[in-house]
Amino acid sequence: ITENECQLDPSARQDCGWGGITPAECQERGCCFDSSFQDAPWCFYSTGGACI
Repeated sequence: ITENECQLDPSARQDCGWGGITPAECQERGCCFDSSFQDAPWCFYSTGGACI
């Protein structure tokens, strides 16, 4: 996953994990992680696909 694929509007994020998922667990699933937005999923699908 490239950084570009993770540049999504927070309101467009589709959850790819669970509450409390770590960045490492999220990345192992092939997803993006960004905890800077409180009301959006922190682990989410990239623009190019789905979790592995």
